[in-house]
Amino acid sequence: MKTRRFSIEQVLQITDGHLFTDMREVYDLLNWMTNDSLMTHALLRAREKCAPILLKMYPFLAEFSVPNIDDRIERLEYMKERLRNMIEKHRLGTHLEVPQIDDWNNLHPLEEPILDGKNVIVLNISNKLKN
Repeated sequence: MKTRRFSIEQVLQITDGHLFTDMREVYDLLNWMTNDSLMTHALLRAREKCAPILLKMYPFLAEFSVPNIDDRIERLEYMKERLRNMIEKHRLGTHLEVPQIDDWNNLHPLEEPILDGKNVIVLNISNKLKN
């Protein structure tokens, strides 16, 4: 299995859903895991596929949670403190090995599910484009 090292912050962005760094880091990790070049609308599906794999490999990541803190700076400081505590508790380094997955379904952008509130709408207009 091919793996690549990513920072704990990058991995937590996928397992927890809070943004620690910037979106390029999210794309980098999910592109690696899926061996794809994801577009924005595919990120949620990729995260839903990859997060359980990462949590199975690193179950201690499930301990990480962030309460609703409206102030962005305050929330980030809280997250950093929680991360420091988790690293100390589990005697971690700064990076984790992340695998590529074998069963990612690479969809054409026009066939990608689009979330509409609670419903998933699947657009398939690719036949119309062939004309």
